[in-house]
Amino acid sequence: LRETPASIAVANRADIDRRGAQNFQDAANALPGVNASAPPGFGGFISYRGFTSSQVTQMFNGINVATGLARPVNSWIYDRVELLGGPSSVMNGAGSVGGSLNYVTKLATRQEQAAEGRVSYGSFDTTQTAFGMNHALSEPASQVQHYARLDVSHTTSNGYIDRQENDAWNVAFSLLSDITP
Repeated sequence: LRETPASIAVANRADIDRRGAQNFQDAANALPGVNASAPPGFGGFISYRGFTSSQVTQMFNGINVATGLARPVNSWIYDRVELLGGPSSVMNGAGSVGGSLNYVTKLATRQEQAAEGRVSYGSFDTTQTAFGMNHALSEPASQVQHYARLDVSHTTSNGYIDRQENDAWNVAFSLLSDITP
């Protein structure tokens, strides 16, 4: 962060949980100057300090998503959201005159076993069930170590408009391998 000559903001997992973020727009809105929404026909609209649409690059784990995220992805799978303000074409490619948003998912760690979950219920019969688990795939004494993480979330809602039901599943998987000690 110190070596990047630009405005940088990060919303980590604690910030996302504290705000009660339900999807990636809510997570992005935790960052200063960002206005993220999902208007009909364009699920990944981002506005940052007067720049909109293709002027703000959206990335998923550092990979440029040219058209933005197509639908509101559940925030459960994200570890953090990073914002690089100002012209960032040198770091993230053409089209980043306004800035770049990078959505980083939860990744496998070197824990033997870990599990977490969330169940919620809210307005308009909105329900969310989510769980994540990290597990070692090899014996502790072996030379090569493998760790896997799986996150799954399911969200349903009747919506605040008649016949606007929503039913969405999100799955994220990562594998971490230590080839040599």
